[in-house]
This record gives sequence, C-alpha cells and structure tokens, in this order.
Amino acid sequence: MAKVLEGWMLIATSPYLLLLCAYLLATYAV
Repeated sequence: MAKVLEGWMLIATSPYLLLLCAYLLATYAV
C-alpha cells in the first residue's frame, strides 16, 4: 500500500517540478 502511495506521490510531484524548472528558466530568460 505504501509503495502505491509513494508512486502516486512521485507522479503528483513530478509535473510540479517541471513547472518549477520552466518558471525558473522563464525568470532567468527575462
């Protein structure tokens, strides 16, 4: 059960990490 929850957490957080990287790149580009 914990493994499944861990997997979902990774899936849930990875898009946020990508958005954060894109945001940082955008701010540095400007």
